[in-house]
Amino acid sequence: MSINKISGVSFASIAKLSGISKSSIVNFLGIAAGGSSSSMSLSDVTTTVQTVDFSGTQVPPATITLNLPSTAASGDLVFLLVSSDGSSGHSAHETPSGWTRLTNWASFDSDNDGYVFYRVFDGTEGSSVTISNISGLKGGGDHLGISFIADGADTSSPVSDYTSAVIANGVNTISITGTTASANGLAVGFYSFDGADGNPFSVSSGWTEVVDEDSPSTGNSATALAVGVSTKPVTAGSASGTLVVDGSGTLDGFAGLQFIIKEA
Repeated sequence: MSINKISGVSFASIAKLSGISKSSIVNFLGIAAGGSSSSMSLSDVTTTVQTVDFSGTQVPPATITLNLPSTAASGDLVFLLVSSDGSSGHSAHETPSGWTRLTNWASFDSDNDGYVFYRVFDGTEGSSVTISNISGLKGGGDHLGISFIADGADTSSPVSDYTSAVIANGVNTISITGTTASANGLAVGFYSFDGADGNPFSVSSGWTEVVDEDSPSTGNSATALAVGVSTKPVTAGSASGTLVVDGSGTLDGFAGLQFIIKEA
């Protein structure tokens, strides 16, 4: 049993109760509050692909300029997810000025990396952001970036929980471990496969895929990488659950993680 309304007003429409923010209320008079799941969503999802001609030796540029959501306005919470691929290594990304790095993975086992950044917009961002001084790149790799607005997010404390990355080699399916939500929000799964032939992906029940993108280098679709993002509404105290992602490609490196964007 759970409460969906208080005094005839839907719980989703209540910002505070007796001065306490909705996201901090777990139960009311001993009954679970907020029975409905989060109404958050991602909007203006924007991808940027930077490819190189595959030669086995040509190294990608140490800088990538990523497009930002064109509709983002001051006060919006914007996330930036970026993955880079190398034929036999991983790279380190510099945090762009004004952004916060939430977490990342970088592994020789997966032959790719993934970085998560976020920022509350103040109107000075422009239409793109550049990540510079990307080190450790190998020949034949590409960059792929994703940006989006997190609608309905708590901009003062955007992320309630996140997981360590699951990293594997010689697979085309990965099970990304979930986490228990400390507040209502939206669970986001971010994953990257070492080969553009990894997409299209398919994801486990309960998750909705919002990005399924590849970056084929010229001449070989098994090079470069395929990247995806999936979401799942969660309520405080509930588990996001394992996100199982099936890739389409031959066995290769695969990695991913989850994080929960906190609802306002």
